[in-house]
Amino acid sequence: MPNYKLIYFNMRARGEVARLLFTLAQVEFQDIRIEYPSEEWIKLKPTTPLGQLPVLEVDGQRLVQSKAIFKYLAREFVYGKSNWECAEIDGIMDTCEDFHTPITPILRSEGSEKAKLLQTYQEETLPQILNGLESLVPDGHNYFVGEKLTVADLSAYCDIELASIIAEIPINELLHKYPKLSAIRSHVESNDRIASWVKTRPKTYV
Repeated sequence: MPNYKLIYFNMRARGEVARLLFTLAQVEFQDIRIEYPSEEWIKLKPTTPLGQLPVLEVDGQRLVQSKAIFKYLAREFVYGKSNWECAEIDGIMDTCEDFHTPITPILRSEGSEKAKLLQTYQEETLPQILNGLESLVPDGHNYFVGEKLTVADLSAYCDIELASIIAEIPINELLHKYPKLSAIRSHVESNDRIASWVKTRPKTYV
């Protein structure tokens, strides 16, 4: 078994999907958490390939960019059964990325500009993404693709949770119009391994 080391900030954000993949597959990994901001990060930053995190080390080899890391681990553990299923999963993960794009401008803005950006995120961005994701869940199925949890379900789980926090909308309120997405969230949370991880992981804002 390879030696895995995930290096990311002490937050969920762009690192939690990888942590859940390890947890679901019951694969040991070093969960290296860097406080941000901190002197530790200032010293570490120039030693990383892109000056950013996450970085995944596999037997000393380093992999960058969160989506590349997620897809690598998914191929190792819980990807699709066919090339088509893998492509479907990729499409869902790319859709989930749309949750992230507006977040940095929101967090960096202040006053009336922040309020305007947040309102657009709440009233336009989130409904568009959630409607799209809801339509991608096959009728009568409990998962986005296939008959078991994949990285697609974990990505939606994590990114919808993040969106809920940023938008300041409780998760149940955010999903009350989306029964399929609510069901997927329930299936993720009902997995014993993931439930245990969520219960014991460090408590962070995002």
